[in-house]
Amino acid sequence: MKLLLKRISPSYTLHMNEVVGVGGLGKTALVLEVAYLCKKAKEEGLEQLNGLNIPIFDAIIFSSAKTKKLESRGIVEISSEARDKCLQDIFRTIAATLDTPIINQATASNQLSQVYKCLDNQQTLLIIDNMETLERSEKERVYEFLGDVPPTTQVVITTREKIGYLSITLDELSKEDSLELIKQEASLKNINISFTEATKLYKRFKGIPLALKYTIGKKASGRSVNFDAPLDDNIAQFCFEDSLSSIRGNYSYKLLMALAIFPGDPLKDFLVEVAGLSSIDPDKISKELDELKVLNLVSEYDGRYHLLTMTKEYTRIEIGKNQEFEDIARERLVNRYILFTQKHGGLDWEEWYEDSKQIRNELENIKGILDWCAVKNRYEDVKAIWKNISNYIDLLGDWQLCLYWTDWLIQKSIKRSELDTYISLLASKAWIQILMGGETIHDARNLLMTAWKLKSHSSDLTKTELAKNLAFLDLNHKHHYRQSIRWLNHAEGFLKLTKLAKKEYKRYEILFAYYRGRVEYFQKNFEIAKEHFEQVIKLGEEIKWQRYSNYAKHRLGDVALELGHLEIARQLLETAYIIAKNNSEPRRVFLCLISKAKLEKKSGNLEKACKLEAEAKLLKANNPVSTRDEEDFKLLHDDLACDFRQFETV
Repeated sequence: MKLLLKRISPSYTLHMNEVVGVGGLGKTALVLEVAYLCKKAKEEGLEQLNGLNIPIFDAIIFSSAKTKKLESRGIVEISSEARDKCLQDIFRTIAATLDTPIINQATASNQLSQVYKCLDNQQTLLIIDNMETLERSEKERVYEFLGDVPPTTQVVITTREKIGYLSITLDELSKEDSLELIKQEASLKNINISFTEATKLYKRFKGIPLALKYTIGKKASGRSVNFDAPLDDNIAQFCFEDSLSSIRGNYSYKLLMALAIFPGDPLKDFLVEVAGLSSIDPDKISKELDELKVLNLVSEYDGRYHLLTMTKEYTRIEIGKNQEFEDIARERLVNRYILFTQKHGGLDWEEWYEDSKQIRNELENIKGILDWCAVKNRYEDVKAIWKNISNYIDLLGDWQLCLYWTDWLIQKSIKRSELDTYISLLASKAWIQILMGGETIHDARNLLMTAWKLKSHSSDLTKTELAKNLAFLDLNHKHHYRQSIRWLNHAEGFLKLTKLAKKEYKRYEILFAYYRGRVEYFQKNFEIAKEHFEQVIKLGEEIKWQRYSNYAKHRLGDVALELGHLEIARQLLETAYIIAKNNSEPRRVFLCLISKAKLEKKSGNLEKACKLEAEAKLLKANNPVSTRDEEDFKLLHDDLACDFRQFETV
């Protein structure tokens, strides 16, 4: 640890480090301990802890390499469509940790430069775990990325295979350290182990930390340790199987098997359901889970259950011996998340961000299930889950993930000759490309026109979506206001032919009223724009669609500002700003800041306007904005710069 802390210091010449060792030696445990020390040192403002010199980082990022997927029948590769996902997952982790959604929202050609730009802004410790699980081509892409990270970033890789970077190799613990570990584990488990017993354990299981932890866990559960069976080369796996043999036939066994099937760490209710134990007394389940923790097979953090990488590997090998259980458990897992995403996904209503957080908290499991379903070519399951979460992934700003799964479904829908689904997916992909802006706008228009030519094969609802997206495109990127109105007229005509429920029908009416309000606003027909935005608020409150009601309040504030009603504008803009901030909508917060800055400028508060503009600029650096929004910001910036120069002259 002392050596690793020295080598990850920002002042150290080389910035690429690897921790090497066979499974069970504690590579991940070591780097995580170092990461938590660095985190604690920053929080407490210290440069030394426990006599160690601790480097200070602005951000610590932990990502696990998972291109290969462990299943009961061994290690299998994820489908060819998914092979670039490891690097994307690393980028996604960086974006989430640094709170910079602009990484996920950038085009493919700009994404890498955005990652480097964000990393360059602070001292960062980047940890990539389990590098050996990647196939060769994916490793090369990850190494190429890591080789060019800015000097502000220190990299640590854990791997079972030596690569050639600055290495720290973990070997078996010495006798002295093994005895110390045994003593420590025994104390944690509240059991007594004599020096003679500890020495016997060391001689039997060598200095493999995981093997010793399994063994002491078994003793703590009141079971005897097998000293007679012959050992093979994988001592840790032997000890795992020895512990496992003591719980076969118990509920704890099923819970362990089910836990290994989850891509990430599940909550208790999810785990119990997938294990098929929902009808069992909850107190009994809690005792069984406690037993797994005593055995050192399972750990619990913040209400979620976790397996060490090696324990998960060994458990998945065990699952392979009971194919019937695995098949049933995986069906439960997929069905559980279809129901979960139906409940918390779909369309956003009311306090939509609360549901969004539910989706985000389960995103690792959801993405893993989507990957598994894709490998198994379970098209209907992928389609169902993606339909439920796509709106929220869009709102969370992970546009690259949106493009990935939309493209996957497009290809599958073509093969199945599902024309309506295909056309709907083209419209969805184009929507994301419009939001991304820049070079993708031309592609979005081509996609929408291709879909429009095929509209005779689509439902009235899909036609409504197509026309709506074309209206949005002309409204925001070409300023073709008349054409935008024509598309809205088409969309309204198609909407009348649909058989949507009243609530969903009104949702489209709200969208169309909002777009019409924007068209009138841009053409300076402020009174007409006001009527449209008031209609949005009225309809939005009727169906409890908070998000667009708030958007309309913001735009009514803009209208009031243009009409010179400054106090009304101030109230509306402040309300819209607070709601957007509470719902963690950075783009809407950015737009509100622009409007508030314009208000302060018009009110003669130049200094306050400049502060709001600076705040908006900072937000824009980490969050993408549309071409139209960029134009508004530039106009504000130029106006304030001009006024400030005049002020300085006076």
